[in-house]
Amino acid sequence: MTTFDALESSVASSRPIELFRISIGTDTYRYTSSALPVTIGTDIYEPEAIARSGLQQSYGDSGRTVTITLPANNAFASRYIDIVPGQEATVDIFRYQRDEVP
Repeated sequence: MTTFDALESSVASSRPIELFRISIGTDTYRYTSSALPVTIGTDIYEPEAIARSGLQQSYGDSGRTVTITLPANNAFASRYIDIVPGQEATVDIFRYQRDEVP
């Protein structure tokens, strides 16, 4: 079996997908950059036109900004059109290789 590291570093075989888990209050949204749904355990990550900016490393929390872009009609994003969020959301991003998704 090919490992994640081998696939990740391969120019020809790398086929990354990302999973995004967004939690706010009691609501959780799960999206994937994959064209097909991805199931991890009992969680289903739905395909979405989702993108993120590059990750930057810095000391402490002050330089760690990641911008996530979603369509305006997305269920999570539409909650905040014309409204300032009252709660902070937590976003977990997982990167997998298509051939390594558990």
